[in-house]
Amino acid sequence: MRPTKRGDRALTATALALSVLATWGASAQSPGNFSTLSATGTATLNGDVLMCSGRPWIDVRCNGALGDGSNDDTAAIQTTIDSAILNNWPVHVPAGTYKVTAPLTIDYAGQASSGFRLISEGATLDGRTIGSGPVVQVECSGGTIASPIGCFYFKEEGTLFILGDSAATNLATLTAGHGAGATVLAVSTTAPFYPGGTVNIALQNGGSFASPVSAVDSGAGTITLANGLPSAAELNAWVSRPSYPFALGKIDFSDAHNSVKIDHLIVSNSSAAPGAGGCQFNYVLDSDLWV
Repeated sequence: MRPTKRGDRALTATALALSVLATWGASAQSPGNFSTLSATGTATLNGDVLMCSGRPWIDVRCNGALGDGSNDDTAAIQTTIDSAILNNWPVHVPAGTYKVTAPLTIDYAGQASSGFRLISEGATLDGRTIGSGPVVQVECSGGTIASPIGCFYFKEEGTLFILGDSAATNLATLTAGHGAGATVLAVSTTAPFYPGGTVNIALQNGGSFASPVSAVDSGAGTITLANGLPSAAELNAWVSRPSYPFALGKIDFSDAHNSVKIDHLIVSNSSAAPGAGGCQFNYVLDSDLWV
C-alpha cells in the first residue's frame, strides 16, 4: 500500500472543512432573523432585545415609537395599543419621553372579561401640545347610560408619567343671557350634555361657575343646572367641560370598570385655566388606585 503523503492529508482536511461549512451554511439563519434560538450556559446578546410577539408583551418601539422627546410617537403607540387589545397582549413602554399630539384611547371592550395591561418602565407621555381633552382615555365602548358595559382588570404596572396642558373643552354657547340664580340655560346644542355631568359656565364678570347638570331637554334646547348661577352670564358665553390629561371611564358613565389596578400614575396639567384638572375617574368599582 502506498504511504499517505502530507499533501493528501491536507487535501482531505480541506475537503472535510468545506463540507462542514457547506452544511452549516445551509442551516444557518441570517443575523436578527431567527425562527428558533436556544442556548445553554451563558448567552450574550450585544444589543437591545425588542419583544414584538406579544409574549411576554409587545413593545411600543415595535411600531416605530422612539421615546426621544421630539419624534411624534402618537401613531406608533396607538397602533401598538390597538394590536395588543385585538390579540390580548400586554403593552410595554420602556423608559423615555414619548411626544403625543393627539389623545391615546385604550378601548379594551374587546377584552372586557380578561382585561388590559400597560407596563411602564418610568416612561413619560408628553401630551402638552393637546389643547383640550385627555392625553390618555381608558374606556370600554358598547354600553349606554341605561345599560353600562362591564369591563374588568385594567392594570397599569410600574411608574407612568403623563404631562398635559389641557384647558376646559368647549361644548356649546348660551343662546340667551341669564341672570344670577338661573338654573335653566338655553344652549346652542344639547348633544354633549347628560344628567350628572359637570359643566363650567363663563360668567359676565370674567369668572366661571361649575355645576352638575340635573336635566337635559333636547326639544327645548335647554340644560338644567343643579345649582343656580352666582352672577349673570351673557349671550354666546361658553359652556364647557372640565379637562383632564388622564381619564378612566366615559364621562356619561356608560362603562363600568371593575377591579382596576394602578401601580403608580403621576399626572401633571400645566394649564391654569378654569376647568383644568389632573385625573378623572368615572364609573370605577372595587379598584386599587395609586395616583
